[in-house]
Amino acid sequence: SCTDGWDSANVRISADGGNTWELLEDPNNPYDFECGYGWIYNDPAYETGGSLNQVAAGWGGSSNGWIDFAADLSAWAGQDVIIRYAFGSDPAYNTIDQDDMTGFQVDNITVGSFLDDCDGSPDSNSMTPSGEVWEAMFYDYFDCVDTRPGACGEWEQYIPGLAFNGNTYHDISHLAGKNVLIKFTSRYDENDDGGTGAGVFIDDFRIYKESTGNYAAPSNLTAEAGSNVVDLAWDDMNMSGTGDFQYHNDLVDGGYYMVDSTATGFSGTSFEFAGESTVHSVDIWRLDLDTVGSDEYGYGGWPVQDFDMEICAYGTFGALYDTEKLYDCVVVNTSTMEPGWNTIDIPEWSMSGNYIISYSFTHYYFGSYDGTGSDDNSYFSYKLNNGDTAPWQFQSGAAWGITANISYESANVTYNVYRDEVSVGSTSDASYSDTDVQNDVLYSYAVTATYPDGEESGFSNIVDVRPESDSVHEEAWDDGSFEAGFNSGGSNTYIAVKYSAIEEGEQLKRVKWYQMAPGGAFYLKVWEDDNGLPGQEIYSAVQVSGNSTGWNERDVSDQGIIVSGDFWFGTKNFSSTQDWGMDTDSVSGNSIYAQSNALDWLSVDDGNLGLRVVLDCGDNCPGDDVCGDTISGDVSGDGITNILDVVGLVNFILGGQLDECGLVAADFNQDGVVNILDVVGLVSSILGGRTSDATSAIMYETASGVDMTSDGYLGAVELTLSHDLGFELELTDDALVAEYKTNGSTTKLIVVAPETDHIFTTEDAFEIDEVLAVNSHEFIEVVKHVSEFNLSAAYPNPFNPTTNIDFSVSEAGYASVKVYNLMGQVVGTLIDGMVDADTYSLTWDAQHLSSGVYMIKAESNGQVATQKIMLLK
Repeated sequence: SCTDGWDSANVRISADGGNTWELLEDPNNPYDFECGYGWIYNDPAYETGGSLNQVAAGWGGSSNGWIDFAADLSAWAGQDVIIRYAFGSDPAYNTIDQDDMTGFQVDNITVGSFLDDCDGSPDSNSMTPSGEVWEAMFYDYFDCVDTRPGACGEWEQYIPGLAFNGNTYHDISHLAGKNVLIKFTSRYDENDDGGTGAGVFIDDFRIYKESTGNYAAPSNLTAEAGSNVVDLAWDDMNMSGTGDFQYHNDLVDGGYYMVDSTATGFSGTSFEFAGESTVHSVDIWRLDLDTVGSDEYGYGGWPVQDFDMEICAYGTFGALYDTEKLYDCVVVNTSTMEPGWNTIDIPEWSMSGNYIISYSFTHYYFGSYDGTGSDDNSYFSYKLNNGDTAPWQFQSGAAWGITANISYESANVTYNVYRDEVSVGSTSDASYSDTDVQNDVLYSYAVTATYPDGEESGFSNIVDVRPESDSVHEEAWDDGSFEAGFNSGGSNTYIAVKYSAIEEGEQLKRVKWYQMAPGGAFYLKVWEDDNGLPGQEIYSAVQVSGNSTGWNERDVSDQGIIVSGDFWFGTKNFSSTQDWGMDTDSVSGNSIYAQSNALDWLSVDDGNLGLRVVLDCGDNCPGDDVCGDTISGDVSGDGITNILDVVGLVNFILGGQLDECGLVAADFNQDGVVNILDVVGLVSSILGGRTSDATSAIMYETASGVDMTSDGYLGAVELTLSHDLGFELELTDDALVAEYKTNGSTTKLIVVAPETDHIFTTEDAFEIDEVLAVNSHEFIEVVKHVSEFNLSAAYPNPFNPTTNIDFSVSEAGYASVKVYNLMGQVVGTLIDGMVDADTYSLTWDAQHLSSGVYMIKAESNGQVATQKIMLLK
């Protein structure tokens, strides 16, 4: 290269509209060099032999004030010309590194009698910069080995702080209020033996204003899918308390030191809170070592030197950790620290959101770490020559030896759940169940937090999840780890893995494969089994795009592939096909390969290939509960609960039949018994809950039927009656459901949600054997009320040798019920004495008497009733 200078400025002229240029020179202000790299970086034509080499000279460094530049333009007299004041710069060093570099400034241009003051400055000794210029923001290079963003062929978010140099924080606040163009430039050097790739791809470019508040988003969102449900959980931002926070495992036995003997490093640990917090103290580990830099045997190195350690706190700048200290650092001389943990009191640092707590270390003193701890919160920085802190870098592989005692407050946030970027619900809990989803659909979820001031945070991490029926299962021979890659030999080679489906048949929903590198193409294939090897091909499709490192999958549920018994899933490979993942921890013997279209299959003896299948056994899954999907209360099995199910449930209690799943559905309250409690539970679920349940009921029994009142909502009444053959009754019409069933001399009736007091009417004699009443969820007490003096009709009548009769009195007192023959003689006494107001069921046994007509006489409180009965032997 002709390079003998760096950033450059010069003056040039063109007489052909800017197609070619010549250098203008002033012998009193010669250029500093002949070939500036600032030109060459932007255009190789400035190099030796290039079309712009004649204008590669330039000034560099600082002019230390204004200089008067003059050039003779007589050679261009009478021509239209363009005079260009040019500046060329590479991105390696700029105003981010040295803020007194203000660029190339031009003022007071005079050509003959023409004067352009160029700006609105009031005097000739200063200027107001203006005009349109390109301002370098940052520079980066693409090297996958160095893990530069986007360099490995996959999309990565290029967030502030990742740039190699320049405007690391992507801060363009100095351009506020201006119309700007933003340009991305890519350059390639001659070292392209690995290929130049397909170019640089940029998407989702955002310009945003950082909020002055600290609105942290929820973190660690996880999702678990079931059948038609997705359960989400995340870290709770509304917790509060005081505790010790650490990321090490108390196995602090390693240390880092600065290579430069004058350098100071900072071991930073981030602490993440949504709300306010207070740091009370920190514990720092001192290694029990006397030398730094010695080998594993203790040889070499140099002595540990104590120094004034700084313990500092740093907040956030946008999405990054700031380099400005929040408080004066706490200074502790390390000579006061003992080997092991040392507690240092902090002057109650009040913090908001996320922050870093760091302690310093040097060339002569270790920054201690635990190599077994989590490195998720570990950062490193160092002190710049000007005393500032360098941008924080993620420190992988270790957890720093620091513990912080912190009190933290609830953020009092409300969480907002988004499915596919659409809000689907909110909650104050750190969990959410989304039931408005369909099986076999892939959903993306994220969560935000709304703070008490109404501001909503950004999204949490995004999780993708697919709800599936419980009958869907994934089959694998590998354990999920792949210690080696497997190459079957290039084009027209095959791999295959054997799986087994149930004999009744299963649907093949998805196929999955693990690649050791991205890209490549191949055929996906499914074969029937033929004596332990792939046989008839039942599916084939080319797979050419979206193949990434790790697990990949393809949905084949729309292909109608049904497999039963043994079958094979595999690939036919091309020359571009990447190595397949191979789990070498075990060998199942189900992985094979073939090296030509002849399909001479060979066993993979070193492990299991990373090929999997996802199957759906539907209703034929082994050990399936056939009623596992039954909806409680859906006795009709139509998938919904309504009045038809209430009727079906009532009919079952009255003696009807239900199938196996209907019986499961009938036990609505799942107490193991099907009764009217299940009826009212089902009714409440259909009609909605009741606010005023009855606690008791009064039953009014008369010779013509039964009425019932209650002190609140009466969900259902169940009565069991005894009577003679031929018994008939009429149930109330004013109820949700009213049904009865008579079997011989017994009738059972159920009235659901009666709207009036009336239960039934009859002209026949009956006796109530059992009465049950419930509100919306439990049984309630029923009190019998006798409204009148009554002697019911005897039954049976005629009789032999016993008959039954009910006797009712409306108030307590003396009562008698006696049986007389036609001569007026007492032949039987059923009651003779003091009784309470009630109904009494009486039985008279006449086995010692002869056939004939007898009279029953009942008396109470001045009231008398008689009835004729006939004994037939």
